[in-house]
Amino acid sequence: NAIDSHKAMFAFAGGYSWDLQRFLLELRGDSYIGYDDAGMNTTSFSVGGHYVFSDTRMSAVYSGIDLGFIHIAKDLLDDKSGFSVAGNLGVILLRYADINVDLRLRVQAMADKFNGKVLVFGAFLVGLRF
Repeated sequence: NAIDSHKAMFAFAGGYSWDLQRFLLELRGDSYIGYDDAGMNTTSFSVGGHYVFSDTRMSAVYSGIDLGFIHIAKDLLDDKSGFSVAGNLGVILLRYADINVDLRLRVQAMADKFNGKVLVFGAFLVGLRF
């Protein structure tokens, strides 16, 4: 399955972000679905904060951390829930426009072992902010 073989997965996310100039406060939900194995999926909900390092009219570079709750299902009989931590590094393009583009590298880990392993999910996300 996708967890054991390190195969690609689809990632979907949604949430709300409060833009406080040099800080971003974010409430989000993420879902990862196995590309070759639809039985494998992960769902998480988190709250996080990001610091904006560089802020220009066209872009803003940020980094931050999220804390939340994650549910991992390897198949219908093998699943686990627990706390998660995620790190983010990204850039917001066209920050001061009505619709922004968010390019983000996100690494998320479950704070407990799943089948004897600490699972880490990495994703490159492209999103719209409006």
